[in-house]
Order: sequence, then structure tokens, then C-alpha cells
Amino acid sequence: MLPGACGSPRSSMEYFELLRGMMAADSRKLYAVACGALRQLCNLIDLEARRIRAQEASQMVDMAQGSVLKTLLEILQSLLELPTILTKFKRDEQLPTLLHALLCMRGLIMQKTSTSDECATRLMQMLTTLHEGSEADRRRFVAACISAMSEHAEGRAEDGRSLVFIFEQLCGLVCPEKPEPEYKLMLNKTATQEEFIRGSMTKNPYSSTAVGPLMRDVKNKICRDLDLGGLIEDDNGMELLVAGQIIKLDLTVAAVYEQVWARSTAAQAYAEGSASPMVVVYRLQGLDGEATEPIVDTLEEEGGEEQDPESEFAIADVVGEAGGLEVMMGILKRATPLLRARECSSLLLKFLQHCCKIRSNRRRMLQMQGAKELLCMLPEALSSESLCVVAERLVLTVEALLEEELADLPMPTDDDAEFPIHDGPASMEMESLSPNQGQIAMGGEAMVVVDDAEAFHDYVAIIVGALKSPVTKDAKALIKAITRLLPLVTRGNPARLRALLSHFESCTDFDRFDEAVHSSAVDAFLLECLIATCSSARNVSLAHRLKTAAVHQGLAPLAAAYLTRWLPGEPLPAEERGADTQQRWAAALARPALPLVLQLLGGLAQGHAGVQQLLLASPDLMTRLHALERQSSSATKATGTWAEALLEALRERAAAEVDRLRRATSESKRKAALDKRQQILKSMGMAVKGAAIDGVSDEHGGRAVIVAEGAASSVMEELEEENGHICVVCGEGETYRPGQTLGTYAFCKRVPLLSEAHSVAEAEAAATTSRHDACYSSVTHFNIIHYSCHREAARAERTLKQPKEEWEGATLRNSQTKCNNLFPIWGSSVSSEAYALCVEQWWTTVQSIGRVDAPRCRLLVHDTKLLLLRFALGESFSTYSKGGGRESNIKLLPYFVQMATFLLDSPAQPQRAMYKRILATWIAQEPTRHGPDSVLYMLVLSLLLHSPEEWATLRLLFLRRLLQYSRAEGRDRYSLMLPVSPTASPAIRGRSPGSGRSPALGPASSPLDSASSGGAAMLPPSAAQVVTSDTSQPAVATAPLSVFEACRPMLCFFALIERLQAILKGPRSWQPATSAKSVANEEQWVADMRERIRHCDQQVLKELGLLLREYEDEILQMNDFQEFFDVLGVLQQVLQQAESSEAFVSTARGDAASS
Repeated sequence: MLPGACGSPRSSMEYFELLRGMMAADSRKLYAVACGALRQLCNLIDLEARRIRAQEASQMVDMAQGSVLKTLLEILQSLLELPTILTKFKRDEQLPTLLHALLCMRGLIMQKTSTSDECATRLMQMLTTLHEGSEADRRRFVAACISAMSEHAEGRAEDGRSLVFIFEQLCGLVCPEKPEPEYKLMLNKTATQEEFIRGSMTKNPYSSTAVGPLMRDVKNKICRDLDLGGLIEDDNGMELLVAGQIIKLDLTVAAVYEQVWARSTAAQAYAEGSASPMVVVYRLQGLDGEATEPIVDTLEEEGGEEQDPESEFAIADVVGEAGGLEVMMGILKRATPLLRARECSSLLLKFLQHCCKIRSNRRRMLQMQGAKELLCMLPEALSSESLCVVAERLVLTVEALLEEELADLPMPTDDDAEFPIHDGPASMEMESLSPNQGQIAMGGEAMVVVDDAEAFHDYVAIIVGALKSPVTKDAKALIKAITRLLPLVTRGNPARLRALLSHFESCTDFDRFDEAVHSSAVDAFLLECLIATCSSARNVSLAHRLKTAAVHQGLAPLAAAYLTRWLPGEPLPAEERGADTQQRWAAALARPALPLVLQLLGGLAQGHAGVQQLLLASPDLMTRLHALERQSSSATKATGTWAEALLEALRERAAAEVDRLRRATSESKRKAALDKRQQILKSMGMAVKGAAIDGVSDEHGGRAVIVAEGAASSVMEELEEENGHICVVCGEGETYRPGQTLGTYAFCKRVPLLSEAHSVAEAEAAATTSRHDACYSSVTHFNIIHYSCHREAARAERTLKQPKEEWEGATLRNSQTKCNNLFPIWGSSVSSEAYALCVEQWWTTVQSIGRVDAPRCRLLVHDTKLLLLRFALGESFSTYSKGGGRESNIKLLPYFVQMATFLLDSPAQPQRAMYKRILATWIAQEPTRHGPDSVLYMLVLSLLLHSPEEWATLRLLFLRRLLQYSRAEGRDRYSLMLPVSPTASPAIRGRSPGSGRSPALGPASSPLDSASSGGAAMLPPSAAQVVTSDTSQPAVATAPLSVFEACRPMLCFFALIERLQAILKGPRSWQPATSAKSVANEEQWVADMRERIRHCDQQVLKELGLLLREYEDEILQMNDFQEFFDVLGVLQQVLQQAESSEAFVSTARGDAASS
């Protein structure tokens, strides 16, 4: 009933539903197949597909067309779900039936409906599933495709689409296209053209899949993103460099990555297993002068490791066994013209090319004279630019066939003898070109060879003419394949080889080539093709015969005579040549044919004794080539490289002579270098002594020693070493760069300065609104640099590919320590005007950090106070700058004093008298409230304003007020609000649990303190009371500090001031008393201090180093007041005013009165 139901589709829907229901069970499916249902179902599918295909010529369209076929396919698909039935289906070879049905459905045009499309999709899915299982399944599918190809080949004009589909399937199995890999590209602008190319490629790395497959696409991507639209169509405006080589734009990104970048040192520096992005440097051509980098013109299409073709394409053996080669050759014969059937022909030839990669198929093609038939099609394929792909595949296929034929070509025994024509096992025939044929029996079959030299000459003329045609001129892969094919076509016949070479005679007149102007491009192209033809033969015997023919034809002697004629006979080193010789060499190197002749002779001489003997017999040619190989040449000519390659080829026969020439040149260069060295040393008054001469060693044991002679030794003695500050950039100081101002990198921060009239909360609010209630806090890592070096470095960093801000680059020079300003140092050779400019620059930069409306001198005194307070509190200097410690920051103190003295005594606005009155008023009046200008501020002022005698008189007064200050109420205490160093004093380390803050630092910081990064003034807490301003947290009981621990920070501060007074003002043996001259109305001690810091700063810094050691080893380790006063030298004065040290402290603090 099933065939009848298929004949009445509109009346059989219920039948098919019933049939599907009855076959739902697996047992019933197996029963139906056992009764022959599988074969009958496949036959019905084939008949229905043919019926639908036959109605294609009808004008009537049935929209229900294909419904029966769809039902049959659904039934078949349900049956094949069982493994047993699937195995039987494969065993019965039903694949051709389904493939034919698929081709019928795909070929529909008039009868095409949605149902027929669905049927084609189902058939494709079934076939894919059936042939993906194993190698045997794939071989069955290939055989099925060959069967379908045979059936559809007869109606090629009607079934061209079917053949295209078949070849697509076969290519997918035999030579599947590998997915294009994705490569990452780093597109960087050359550093020398930052000013000419605006912008940069900011989205590195780029994906090659998004950019395009060619390097030209990379160039166009750069032009579009950088608004260089005028260069998109211009391939000569922009150059791309990879691994230091100029890349031609028609190369693929994949080939450049695999064969240029992946082999470079930069790529191999990446970790193993990681794909490094390819760095592509782009630049405008010509801006940096003539390019000297090597140019990469061509690359092999397939990179990576090669597999054995016999195993890689083993499945293609089915094609030959199933008669597919004969079918494809028949299709090609009928594919006339090729231009009309180029899509089908291209796929067919691609498949045929890969089929011929295995030996069995090549032998079959030779037996059916396939090489002859394909060669006959080549002229037509070369006649159209649209057929370049077809022509290339034709040439590659014929090349494989002829290489197989000539594999047993014997080597000639005598280079000068006329070697016989090779009668291979499958000689090719040129029947279409010549009627004269001869028969030779080989292996029981009739083989045909061409004896008509004129016909062969005409055929080669067509192929060589195609090389010069504009159609193929840009198809480099095709030209390369043709140059490999031309020697194979001759089959080693000497007459044909000479005939082949005669087609290039027009370009072998090298003298005319040098003089030509208009035809030089054509002749250069033909000469390059000749070079490729002579050097590309992979068959050793054929290559030997070709080179022998080149000798007999006169090509090799002509090239050798050209070198002998034009290369000068005086190959001396360049520095020893006369003017006439140098001109001759320059003229020889400028000849256009020279690099091409070197390439030609290098290819001919490789492995051929006759050519090597010819070149060695030429007079002085070896010497001239050796002189030529040392010449540096541009990337386009590479003359020296080709000369070296030719010499390497000659080493096969004359290795000793080549090595002798190179050794002699090496010795000559070495002697010239030694003579030049002696001349330089002699000009400096030096000489080399102690070298062994004639094997006899002198007192130096044969070692060469450079010694100074005569005036040179005195010159060396006169050279001074820098004993002062050294610039971190140029490595020089004031000795060799006098008059240039040095400075040290510093980090400045604007911090709030609490006012005496406000409470803590009020002061916090005022600090955000008033510029009068703030100052600056500066720290340093004390890295010294010239102002000029800093400017030049900043300017250079702004022009980098990735520009840096001024202080971002300065941070790198400052030992990775943050900085935002440069504090000037007034050196002994620096004028006051230059120092004044740098001081002005310091304060200008400070104002940009955060403006503060206050006198500079007052701000600098507060800055010095805060720096000393960090020492007294034992707090960190690198909280915000991330670098610099006690050793670095203590060196900044004398230069703070230097600038403060400069500001106080400035001729334009002297301020010393005003600040003296302020200090005298403070001393005369007993302070009742403690504001920002507290005793700490006044102590720093005393360092600037009091003479040593005045300080000795007033220091006990300052000490009492410091102790009183330590007893002040909480609202008058201020803190730096900085993290406490682990090495801080016990008063600083004694933090209350849960507070994270030392009781010695007074009230807990407010949110404003955190935001402003610290207060500006400080008064330690009372030993008896800890004030907590944060009422939101529960109070935690803390142990009260001793009186000494509460006073320790103030005593440390006083000790530092005391020692600084002595270091900066006390008499020193290394500073003569009369070294400083005071100006009008200036006290002598001020001039002495200023000159000491300016001229003897290194001695001052040494004493500050000793002070730091004393501070760490003694001052911080003291445990009672008496010891402290004794070390400070005030114990005797204290005991004169009180019974004991503790009584003096108690009186000064007012502890007795408060109790």
C-alpha cells in the first residue's frame, strides 16, 4: 500500500498517520525492516525526489509539493534511530540514494516551496550524521559523491549547482578549510613621528578578525581611526613594521604573525604557552629618511609543521578507486569556456589538486595523460584575470604530476655532454600543439612524447607571455607557481631547456638593463622570474640539467663577465680607498642590475660544480665578491646579502679560499681598530703597555694595561670629584655644573591650622571656609635634581607615546616617592637672583596645591614646626608620600632655615624686625591661651631670630612655657592626626582599646580631621586627663600617663631646637670665623649661619646625622626629667631655680596650683 499512498498524496494523510502509529514500537520497526521496508522506503524517496525534479520544467506550481517526501523522510529518520537498522542501512549502501534525493531538492527553482526546503534540510542533516561517525563512513560518503557526480556530470549545464554542491562536500572531507585563527595586534605609533601623526590607537590590542585578513586592512584601520582618510587608497603613504621589518600590505595577517612575529625575539620573550600580541609599528613613509629595514615581500601561505600528505589525504584514494579522476577530467573537457564555468572549475581543481597529493592518484592521472590535458587548458586560464585562481590550481596540479613523472630522472654523468631525453613511465603529450608524435612502449602501455621543438617553443612562449601580461602581474602566487612549472615542462630535455632560457634573452643584456629607463620595470620583472626559474627546481637532476643549460646558453658566463667588468679591481677597505676607487665602487653599487645578477649567479652556483668552476676561474672575482659582501646596502637592494649568499655557494668548492679572505679581512679590521685606539689614547696622553710581544711577556705578565703618560697624569690628578649634592638625572653637581640651582623633591600638603579663638569643633568648621586657618606640611625623600634636568625630563615625558604628567614622572625619579614640588637649595655657586626665582617657583607651586592667605615666612615657620613635631611625636613621614624617613627629612631642616633667612632678610621686603617684635612681645607677656602661634612656633622663630647668646639666656624660659603648654586644657591642644609610628614614644603608643588612637594625642579626630588629613598644631595631653570628643562611642577607661610621658614630646621638641641652635650657630673649626661678611644692619651670627648652610652644608648634614643618632639612641630612651635636663645641659640652671627637676617641672606646669 505504501507505493500507492505515495501516488495519491492528498488522500493518504490518514494512511501515513496510521503507519507511523503502528511503527512506534521498536520491535515493529525491526519487523518492518526485516520485511524489506528499509530498501522500499529508500526507493520511494528516490522516486519522489526524481518526480519533483522532473516537474521543474512545468509552469504549474503545487504549494503542497514535497509533503509526501517529507513524510517518507520522517519515517526513515525514525527507523535510523535504532543502531541495528542504521548498521543495515550503511551495509546496504543507501547513501547514494539519499544524496541524489538531496541534489534533486537543492536544484529546484520553479517547484521550490517551504516543504521542499525542509526536505533538503532533513536530508542534509541525515547525510551529515551518517558520514561523521568513522573513517569508513566518510569513505562511503566520498564514494557516494563520486557516484552522484558521475550521474550529474552529463547534464552539467542544467545541474551545475549540483556539481558545485558535490565538490563543496568533497572538499570539506578531503581538504577542509581550517578556521581562521584570531590574532591580537598592538598598533603603536613610531616614537619619531609623535608630532606628525595626531592621536594614537587607544584600544590595543585589536583582534585580527575585526580588522581584516590582510595587512592592508590593518593600515586602513589605522587611517580611519586617526582621520588619515587620504592614505586609505594610497599604499605608499604609510609603512607597517613588524619585528623590525617592513611588511608589504598584500600579505596576510596570519602569515606575518606565524612567519615573522612568532620567530622574533620579542615574541619569544613571552611566557611559554601564551599567545603574544603582534606589535605593529606604523609610520608615514619618508619622514624619517630612507628606510633601512629589510622588506618582507612574500611569505609561504602555509606555515607550521608539515604532515605526510599520504596520511593527511589518505581518504582521497577512494576518488581514484571509484573512478572520480576520470569523471572530473571529463567535466573539465566539457567546461568550455572556463570563464563560464569558473565556479565549478575552481572547486573541481581545488579538489583535484588535493587528490593528487597522494602517489596512487598521481600515477592514475599520468596513466590517463592528465598532465597533458591540464596543460592544454592553461593558456585559456591565463587569458582572464577572473580565472587566476583556476590557473593557479591548474599549475599546482600539473606541477605535482610532473614532479612524480620526473622523480626517477637520472643525473647526467658529464656536464658537458648532451644528455639524452628522459623516457619516463608516463611521458606527457602535446597533441593539441603538434601533429608530430612518436610512440614509445613502457610498461605495456603506449606513451606519447613531443619531438616538435617549434611547437614546444610556441607553448612556452604563451606561458612566458602570460607572465608579462597585466592579468597575472599582481598574482604573485600564480607567478611563483609558473616559475616552478616551466623547468618541469621541459622534462630535462637540453634543447627544450635552452629554448626555455631563450625566452628570457631580452632581459639578460645587463648593460642595456642598467641604461634602460622606461622598460626597466618589465625587464626587472622578467629577470626576477628567470632567477626564480633557475633556483626553484626541487628535482635535483632537473636543476642540474637546467644549470648546465644556462652555462651552455651563455647565461652564467654573461653574468660572471658583468661582475668582472663593473666591480672595481681594488677591493680595499673603504677607509683605505682613494677617491677614484671610491667613485668606481659607488658607481658599481648604484647599477640596478647588480643585485639581480648576484641573485642569479647565487641560484645557478648552488650545488652545480660547472657554474662554481666558471666563477672561480674569473680573475679576482672571489676577492671582489668578498669586498662586496661587506657593503651595507638599503633594504631594497641588499647587495651585500646577495654577495654573501653567492660566496657561501662557492664555499662548496673553495671553502679554504673564502675562509682565508674573511680571516684576512677580520685581521685587517682588528689592526685598524687597534691603531685607531692607539691614536685616541695618544691624543689623551695615554698608552697601552704590558702586552705580550712575540710571545715574550713583560713585567705585566702579558696583560695589556692602559697607563697615563706625561701631562695626562697631571690632568687626571686635576680632575675633581663631586663632594656635594649629585643630580639624580645627570649625576653631576656644582663642581661640573656651577651656577645651576639644585633642588630636592618634596611632597606638600595643605593642612588646617586651628585658631586660638575657636573651640575644636568651631575650628574644624572654620578650616574648610577660611584660607587664613591653614598652612603647609612638607616631607621629602631628599632626592636631588637640577631644576634644568627636571624641566627637560618633564618635557621629554610629555612627548612619550603615553605622556606622563610632570609629577608622575618626577615620582619615578624620586625613588617611587610621591612629590608635587621642588624645594631649592642655595649652593655656593648659585647667584641670589637664580635662587630667588626658584623660591618664587616653590611658593607658586605650593599655592596651586591649596591657597593659603598668610605671609610666606609664617607659613615656612609652621612647616618647620610640623616637621620637627613629627620627630618629637615619633610619627611617620611617609603616610601620604609613600617614601622618605627620618634620615631624609632631617636633611631638609637646614634648607628650611636657609629659605626662612632669605625671606626675613629680603632686600625688597625685610621682615626680620617685624618678627623680632612679635617674638619679644610673646616673651614679655605670659600667655593665657594657646593658639596656633604657640610656644612651638616661637621656638622655631627663636632659631631664626635669636643669637647664640640670646638663646642661652632665654632657653629656660622657653622650657618652662613648653612644660606649661603640656598642661593646657583639651580645647587648646592640637594634633597632626597622622598614623603613629610603631617606634613612637610610650606616650604615643599608649592607645586606648578600641579607639585606635593614642591618649597622648588628645581628642579623637573628627570627620573633618580625616578629610583634611591632619591638623597643623599640637599640644600633648595632660597626664591626668584624656578628653574624648566622640560622644557616640562608649567611654573606655585608660590608664593615666606619668607626668614625664606626658611631657616627653615637648622635651624632644626642645632638645631638637637646642641641638639645631648649636649646629647652625655655634663655632666650628671647619668654618673660619671671618668667612662671612654681614650686610648693612645685619648681625654677624646671621651672616655666619647663612654662609655655613650655603658653603658648608655637607658638614652641617654630617652633624645632623649625628643628631639623628643621638635622638634615637639617647633622647628617646630617657626615663626621667633629671636625665633629660642633664643631657640638654640645663640641669644646673634648673636646680638653681628649684630643689629638684620634678619640682621645676611641677612649678612650670602649675600642677601644685591646680591641685
